[in-house]
Amino acid sequence: MFRPLPRMLAALAAAIALSLIGRQADAQQQLVTFNVAGPADWNVDGNWNPPFVPAATLNEVAVLNSGRVAFVHDTPVSPGGVIMDNATLEIRSGGNLNVVPGTATTGNVVAGQSVATHLTVKRGGTLSAQGLITGGAAASTLLLGETTGSGVSTVSVASADLNQRTRIVGPNVSFSSSGNVTFGATSVLNPVITGAAHSVINAAGTAFLDGVVRPEFSGHTPVLGNAWNLVTAGSIQGRLEIDRSLAPAPVRGADYVVTTTATTATLRYMNLLVLAVDRGTGAVSIQNVVGSPIALDAYTITSPSGRLAGTWNSLQDQGVANWDEADNSSATRRTEFKTAGSTSVSVGGGGLNLGNLLSIQTPSGFGVPVGADLSFQYSSPTLGTLDGIVEFTGRENDMVLTINPATGEAAIQNESPFFDVAIDGYTIASASGKLLTGDAAWNSLQDQGLPAWDQADNSNANRITEFKTAGSTAMPGGGTVLDLGAPVNIASGPLSLSDFSFQFSLSTGGTRTGLVKFGAIPTPGGGDAGDYDDDGDVDGADFLRWQRTLGSAASPPGAGADGNNNGTIDAGDLAVWRTNFGAATAAGGAAIEAVPEPSALAVVASGLMAVVALRPRRVGAAGGAR
Repeated sequence: MFRPLPRMLAALAAAIALSLIGRQADAQQQLVTFNVAGPADWNVDGNWNPPFVPAATLNEVAVLNSGRVAFVHDTPVSPGGVIMDNATLEIRSGGNLNVVPGTATTGNVVAGQSVATHLTVKRGGTLSAQGLITGGAAASTLLLGETTGSGVSTVSVASADLNQRTRIVGPNVSFSSSGNVTFGATSVLNPVITGAAHSVINAAGTAFLDGVVRPEFSGHTPVLGNAWNLVTAGSIQGRLEIDRSLAPAPVRGADYVVTTTATTATLRYMNLLVLAVDRGTGAVSIQNVVGSPIALDAYTITSPSGRLAGTWNSLQDQGVANWDEADNSSATRRTEFKTAGSTSVSVGGGGLNLGNLLSIQTPSGFGVPVGADLSFQYSSPTLGTLDGIVEFTGRENDMVLTINPATGEAAIQNESPFFDVAIDGYTIASASGKLLTGDAAWNSLQDQGLPAWDQADNSNANRITEFKTAGSTAMPGGGTVLDLGAPVNIASGPLSLSDFSFQFSLSTGGTRTGLVKFGAIPTPGGGDAGDYDDDGDVDGADFLRWQRTLGSAASPPGAGADGNNNGTIDAGDLAVWRTNFGAATAAGGAAIEAVPEPSALAVVASGLMAVVALRPRRVGAAGGAR
């Protein structure tokens, strides 16, 4: 039986009145809190407190905190704002969250204030707002796009202020601001590159750039010349620094670079000029080691400590057309610029030699790098000022763990041309567990019968340690090689240098972090006789190094072309080169530049006997040779 219409209308009016008790439009902002742990649907009244999906027409702002997790998969009523902290909001495919101003609300999305907060817009999802502000703890993320799914991840705002990690996956993200976009000092723009194309953040106004770009690659291997626009705007101010921690290691002579024009910031994988510095001789040259020719029209080399006090053979001095030394060049800064045109540097063309510009001085202590404060910039006619690569050759002033990535062999040597030291312990670590502890692999000093050396009981795939229970082992510069057999597992694929670390303890006290490099296992007393340019062979280039430095002093003795280690480049060094001509050397282009003084070898011979000048045979626990 039907009720009379007046009675039905009265009942409906009464129901509406009851539902609006406590939810009348207010001239002040009202906070509505997501009230379930989730993941739970945004568009369900009962998930909110008060129990209504927040609406801008009632000046209501959605609040997500206390670890709440909400998702949007349809089109709910528009809130007047969103405030998030210690919460997660995911806009899924088909979800459309439109945040608009009310009479007392701003229409802003504020994601993260003090605690890690996560806002995700998946492909097929849309977020619109007046303003988007991200912050909170360093682990906070704004995640746009995904490698699977379909459609476009869309963000449309009037302004954006991004202060933590903005992760943009692939080419299927549309991010647009009708006003400005600001990347704060703590911001990380994390593009996940999946191919030749990538999504761009677009701002009709100004893009203010600070923070870093941390590129990541998924299903795509970068090749030289690749470039991806990251930000476009009506104008750009500032710049983004590069963070390479998630990208594949660049090939030698190449790097990831962010270049900026008046309207575009672009990520490039490109070849760069290399400033090659010989620690032994102080020789400096500008080289191109990979890829296409590189043009430059200016360069600057800086050393805040004033190490540029050597002999500068500038391009102007060499008569290279239109190059001019800057008037303010000094021991801390050397600059030249080309007044017309540019100069091209090709791979294999010998580069631009600038003389023995680096003044070789004994470092303040063991472990202090030679020329550590050198930096190099150059001007590209098309890309502006770029940071070049500074690459050192010659021996390190430090203890070095060398790993042969082809065989898994490893050895420890003090490469310093300046200091003799002694050690009483070492640890080699592999974050991924690539160390082998079995007798057939790790040829420990204890196994070799070296007095008082003892393997740590907790040595494992991630960490091998030995310590000397009494006394110490002398490690003269360029002398003793502690051969450790083949303790590195190469069966599981290529090795990564960043996977390994090396520490040692000095007899004088203190634990230090040494250097790790890949290359051929070094030879005690130097295995690079005649290899004066340290490129792994003895050839005509080494003769030219000897010829060009004939009659000059070698500091320290054995540096550069001082093959007979007498402190002077003379006829005896030519004899060393002639004897070894055509040979491959142990250096393999790595860092061994000089041999130790004879007196140093004598000291080690008396202290360590068989471990000096010969790589020791492997000795079993019972003392028998294996």
